Amino acid sequence: MTPAHFETEIWAGSYYPQLAIAVPSRLRSGLLQSRALDGIRISVKDMYHLKGVLTSFCNRGYQQLYGLQADAADVIARLISPGAVIVGKTHMCSFALAESPTQSVEYTFPFNPRGDGYQAPGGSSSGSAVAIASYDWLDFALGTDTTGSSRIPALANGCFALRPSTGAINMDGIVSVYSRFDTPAVFGRDLTKFKALMTALYPQGYNTEVGKAKKSLKAAKSKVIYYPPDFLPNDNKDQLRILEEFVKDLATSFDAKLLTTSIADSWAETSPVEEKHLATYLRNPFRSQFSDKYKQEPFATEFVRWMWEVGQNTTQAEHDDMTKRMEIFREWFFHSYMPIHRLEAILVLPVGTVQPNYRDTYSGVPETVTPGLRTTYLSPILGAPELSVPISQVSFKSRVSGKD
Repeated sequence: MTPAHFETEIWAGSYYPQLAIAVPSRLRSGLLQSRALDGIRISVKDMYHLKGVLTSFCNRGYQQLYGLQADAADVIARLISPGAVIVGKTHMCSFALAESPTQSVEYTFPFNPRGDGYQAPGGSSSGSAVAIASYDWLDFALGTDTTGSSRIPALANGCFALRPSTGAINMDGIVSVYSRFDTPAVFGRDLTKFKALMTALYPQGYNTEVGKAKKSLKAAKSKVIYYPPDFLPNDNKDQLRILEEFVKDLATSFDAKLLTTSIADSWAETSPVEEKHLATYLRNPFRSQFSDKYKQEPFATEFVRWMWEVGQNTTQAEHDDMTKRMEIFREWFFHSYMPIHRLEAILVLPVGTVQPNYRDTYSGVPETVTPGLRTTYLSPILGAPELSVPISQVSFKSRVSGKD
């Protein structure tokens, strides 16, 4: 499975002399379809390597240092072989971090098509979510997820996003942020189409093993939906009402028992360590290569510089201790809180609070690193898959249009 050499056309992208994107016709694939993904159009986040194309990582210094890529990411070959068409790359937050639009100074931040058109699209896979929300001729958009890079944009742009189990899909040829949490992610509008795409992305034999696991789960005594109160948007009554209705419908549909046990309370009662307060318990080479070649530090946006400083001030001992703490939490979660070895269970939680977030708002950088367990940290720590589902929408009065 060797992907073809790609070439950048000047129909769109950083040149944008005209607002058009060249895509192949689907007529042939419709008449002679023989492969699972024939005619399926896919965009990729600009941290996936394409042979013969620059990877910017949304930083001009990164693009300048590494030049045209000699090889494509492993997942690209897996998609092209069954007939998928890669139509282009999408913008992102620089270095795949959580920038706001006002902090993106080297590339224009994508425009969220939802709401009044001036809401921030989230990050870091902002362009992937925007593309799926904007273009009905695009079937899927590949992004990534580390600690929310796909789920937050999916929330902001009202689309499906799947973060697979960590390690399930090969990351070769995709720029890594934190290998322990990194995974490719998929955005789409039609959930029924995901199966064919994910079958192509998973390595050979993976789906067989998943099938065996499903059979063992069907023999489980109980079906349970966990709905922990730890992350609920209690100040947003409209969103809370929608969540409650969705969870009740889900439990009825699956004929499952609904459990509302707090993760923090359960940890306080049954954790295997002395520290019982969960928030207290859970607190790349590009730079050196660029400096060696150009004799200066690469430019980085405000938020990226802040993250680099946090990393620089974290010792190896602190890093190792945090890694150990996450592993202990993971083992406790699957043994005591959500014993998946004897339950057929899913956990439902909001990605975040739904509220207006305008793209011209300056967010600055955090004063401190936020400790504890955030809603977007749970699946990465557990190594578990997470599906973002747009279940409804909440109205707001736009300060742009003055209307609801």
